[in-house]
Amino acid sequence: MGILYTVWPLDSQMKEWLTSQGIAFPEAASRWPTKQEVRNALGSLRGFKVRYTENGPNARWDATIESPDVEDLWTLLHANPESASDSTTHIDFEKGEPGLIVAILRDLSSATGPLVLMADVGGPPLVVSRKYSFQSLMDAFYTVDEESDAWKQLILGAPGTTESH
Repeated sequence: MGILYTVWPLDSQMKEWLTSQGIAFPEAASRWPTKQEVRNALGSLRGFKVRYTENGPNARWDATIESPDVEDLWTLLHANPESASDSTTHIDFEKGEPGLIVAILRDLSSATGPLVLMADVGGPPLVVSRKYSFQSLMDAFYTVDEESDAWKQLILGAPGTTESH
């Protein structure tokens, strides 16, 4: 078994809940991504293989994202169109490296606005935005071994990981 990571836009209900939990968030518009925006974010990863599994028009599709050089640096993204259109796509991640998930969402948030990441095993939600540096997001989400091969590959391959904000 692994961890399921759900993703939510920062809509009025999410803002209300985050406020009730004492969790800060940027005042910015937010929405679900489009299929193309998700694919653009995945395509911007350098040094990673992305393998898509399509299930027909306007149906759920998946993407396996993995490093060919680092064994445990991967994740599985599930994408579900909201209706008979790819203009709104709900996404979540099944298992995989949390740092890779955060890097993908941080890049994706350039198009969508802030996104909220929650792990099904508990812990506080993480508000992911380009406003926050990759390092500060990772510090808030989990403990990182900065000497690991996975961390080094993330820093080299994911857009914006070396930006301060």
